[in-house]
Amino acid sequence: MKKKTITDEMKSYYDQRAPWHDELMNYQGIDQMEKLFQPIIEKIEPIIVNQTVLEIACGTGNWTQVLTKRAKYVTAIDSSKQSLDIAKQKLQETKNLSFKLIDAYSIDTLTSRYDTVFAADFFSHIPKTKIDSFLLSLHKVMQPKSQIIFLDMSVKREFQQETVYIDSDENRVSKRELPDGTSYDVVKNFHSEYELLSIFSKFGNNISYTEIKSLKRWMITYQTK
Repeated sequence: MKKKTITDEMKSYYDQRAPWHDELMNYQGIDQMEKLFQPIIEKIEPIIVNQTVLEIACGTGNWTQVLTKRAKYVTAIDSSKQSLDIAKQKLQETKNLSFKLIDAYSIDTLTSRYDTVFAADFFSHIPKTKIDSFLLSLHKVMQPKSQIIFLDMSVKREFQQETVYIDSDENRVSKRELPDGTSYDVVKNFHSEYELLSIFSKFGNNISYTEIKSLKRWMITYQTK
């Protein structure tokens, strides 16, 4: 029997979390989403407008709503069927969108090529030993000199209160408990600006790092080589 990996565990976690996800994230609809994340949206809008966008780990479709209002077309992928089912319900009237049940680490199985990639709150979940192979796979489905956007969380008070251990690959792994009492190990790495720039300098040009302190988020944008 194949040994269960940390990525398998995280997939199980997000499958089971799906029914509670929006409540736990305090999601209150697209209007609230647009207002709350306006400082970020105004930065990504010029990059995605009228572009074909690949959204990685779309979850329950909250950022997907933002993207489809601006992009030419969005392909949103996730490994959780339960999350995708919720996202599809939210965006059932949206025409410039398709959902695909695909693991982010199998992204090179996609046959289309995209102008832009967007991923929110996903990069911190990538085990450190998988980062390079993930980015190499991602670049295979991108158009030449396309734009990539990674948005993720900075350290917040609630993260500091988690039960955490460091695994053999130096990943920060937290114990996450769902409302039904089940518990899962989840990778949640908080990379420094220096670490992020070092990672992405191997893969792209015109790298830009931005901290959105009011939202406790960082954003990296770069152009594929």
